[in-house]
Amino acid sequence: MLNFTKSKIEEIAADLDMGLSVYYHIKTGEILVVPDMIQLEEMESEGWEESLDKLEENQMDYQQIEPMQSHNSFEVMRDFAEQMPNSQLQNKLYAALNKHKPFREFKLVIDYSGEYRQMWFDFKNKRNIEWVENQFKGNENILISIS
Repeated sequence: MLNFTKSKIEEIAADLDMGLSVYYHIKTGEILVVPDMIQLEEMESEGWEESLDKLEENQMDYQQIEPMQSHNSFEVMRDFAEQMPNSQLQNKLYAALNKHKPFREFKLVIDYSGEYRQMWFDFKNKRNIEWVENQFKGNENILISIS
């Protein structure tokens, strides 16, 4: 049985949020973090070779932890706006979500929202952690421990 700690789940969620690809070894639970193919083309592969080689050589032994799709991320932004205690900011967030480029517009509003900016990061982080945990739920070979 694989055992993932709460701190490891948080680390995986942070890596996914940064746009990295995360894999775990089905038998050992070893975590591999690599840039996705688009990022790899834009950056030097230096520093990633060992993980990329290990993944390529043993591809069938690793399971990818799926990142949120854009519609899931949009739901997180909408959920944050819905629970917003400041109605003026809530209206700005709703307006941003209804614009042509909602992710960019939402970020612009949040970046200038003062104390609410940190509330957004905390909210998003919590939802990213839940996203990772939900991928492990129902898998009888994986245990998430509190420590």
